[in-house]
Amino acid sequence: DSIGYILVTDSRDITCVNWYLLLNDNRHIININDQDTTSIIILEMTLNSHTAEITCVCVSSEFDRCYFEIYVRTLRSTNASNGETESTLSVVIRLIIEDMFK
Repeated sequence: DSIGYILVTDSRDITCVNWYLLLNDNRHIININDQDTTSIIILEMTLNSHTAEITCVCVSSEFDRCYFEIYVRTLRSTNASNGETESTLSVVIRLIIEDMFK
């Protein structure tokens, strides 16, 4: 967006946090060591209803959405005659959070 950047962090405790990073007038992220007392990182939203570890996050401020992917499991097909794995399929669930930035 025109006045800052969006940062999404996640952790193994299945919590996802949306942060807003402010910019100075020169379009650079303000250094945390500066003497300016203005807040440079603002907590926007905490999302903690995920059921598994988040593997991917994509933010679209243009459409006010945030997309999350969580890994569920890998399915393997095995050959009955020799027991070898023939194919695998990783199951991923994609979650869409709308109105993320309002």
